[in-house]
Amino acid sequence: MSVSSDGRLLFWDARNLHEVVDTCLLTDGAEDNGKIVGGVSLEWMVEAGPAKFLIGSERGEVISCSRKPKKTVEIASWFGHEEMGGHGKHYGPVYACKRNPFHTKFFLTVGDWSAKLWMEDLRSPLLQTPYAPSYLSTGNWSPTRAGVFLLARRDGWLDIWDYYQKMNESACSQKVADKGLTSMSLHSHGALVAVGDAEGTIKLLRLCDSLFQPGHNEKQLVSTIFDREAKRERNLEQISRLARTAPKDVAAATQVQPEIDEAQCKADEESFLQQVELMRSTRLTQQAPPNQFGSTPLVN
Repeated sequence: MSVSSDGRLLFWDARNLHEVVDTCLLTDGAEDNGKIVGGVSLEWMVEAGPAKFLIGSERGEVISCSRKPKKTVEIASWFGHEEMGGHGKHYGPVYACKRNPFHTKFFLTVGDWSAKLWMEDLRSPLLQTPYAPSYLSTGNWSPTRAGVFLLARRDGWLDIWDYYQKMNESACSQKVADKGLTSMSLHSHGALVAVGDAEGTIKLLRLCDSLFQPGHNEKQLVSTIFDREAKRERNLEQISRLARTAPKDVAAATQVQPEIDEAQCKADEESFLQQVELMRSTRLTQQAPPNQFGSTPLVN
């Protein structure tokens, strides 16, 4: 399979590379006069299903395609597409789209200054990393730890995130090169990482034991974290859907009306009027000029 900025997903047979086996045109999902969307990254994993494909687009969205036997390629869904009920797309091209090797229904996307975690059943991201000080270029999951993924940055830094330990900040950040990092590949045992930079240099890094050796019951714990975030996102989507579809009169009726004590309001009003009258009398008394005998007249 190959994808390009011309908006085509092509399928090839190595026995005859002169002809394309199948083609899928990537669009924005509009029913009439849909615009072509360029593809930047491609993900396919046999464990997730041999007929499923994920394409990171130039618009910051992710397109899911399916290719069943003896059928044409079809676009199944759009992730992050606002018109399709989603949100949270990247502010630029999706340079990497990687499925979690332990939980294949969850996948990671890298674009702009952040990485986002998605689920196949939802159109909005579950989790997002804080914005990095530099543009992100690529990323990948650890092949041995379910909660660890690596992000490469354009300023030459490599960030390693460990959701098994903490989710609010990266577990490790390392300056790898003076130029921007452009590519990354991890060995199957997870200890070695090859990183390529903009000058054509490849750096081979060895991770510490805690970053590639799985923790106790890590796979199940990370699955629990992902499922919890997925449940939270489902609840938010349901609330948003009900708010959009509920009639105005029903929405107004469901609003809580404050209870008003009429007797207390009347008593407060009378007390306020008495205070106003008292202040008025005091002011007039202070401002009245003295009479011819030098005394201040009474004010009714």
